[in-house]
Amino acid sequence: MKKNQPWVLIFILFSSLSLFGQQMFQHLLGLNSFPDYTWTGAGPDTNWTTATNWNGNIVPGSIHTAHFICAACTTHCLATINASISVAGIDIQTTYNSTITQAPGFTVTVGTSGFSQSGGTFAGGNSDILINSDFILNGGTFNSTTARLQLGHGSTVTGSVAMVAPGLYSHNNGTVELGGGGSGGLVATLNMNGATFYNLSLKDRTSAGVSFNFPGT
Repeated sequence: MKKNQPWVLIFILFSSLSLFGQQMFQHLLGLNSFPDYTWTGAGPDTNWTTATNWNGNIVPGSIHTAHFICAACTTHCLATINASISVAGIDIQTTYNSTITQAPGFTVTVGTSGFSQSGGTFAGGNSDILINSDFILNGGTFNSTTARLQLGHGSTVTGSVAMVAPGLYSHNNGTVELGGGGSGGLVATLNMNGATFYNLSLKDRTSAGVSFNFPGT
């Protein structure tokens, strides 16, 4: 019986490695099922600028949408915006249950794909958040910046919508500025469902004019 023990150990070791390999393969397949520029938190820290924290190992840029999905997280689901960023869009899905923090001193610029949040928490800092397109809050919690949340920033197309479900928006003593700065005629719709503003500013910096609609309460 003792002579067979090495073979038993080898079999157990091989089986364990095979199981580990299968699990890793399944995990990698799972990650690859998510879009590129999806937060995985697989890097050594929680920093936005760490490439290995993103599916595809590339930090999202001005033509990319950053996605946040709980199932894609590995080590760090928390995300820290540790530099001024410019992305096409930010998409925080219902399953995301962690926090994205805008660190002090860094501006967040979101392009024509807009900002959409259905889960988790976005914690604003003390610098501007500039959104070119739609700002949609369907779930989670959005704690705004203490500086300026500008909706319709630089917009060159008709249609900038702010839709906020009740109880999701916290003003954080910051300013909400509604109005574009591009060449198109901006039609801005603000539906905050009873949200409280600390300071609301309506501005027209477009060459074709701007109109504001305030549906609901």
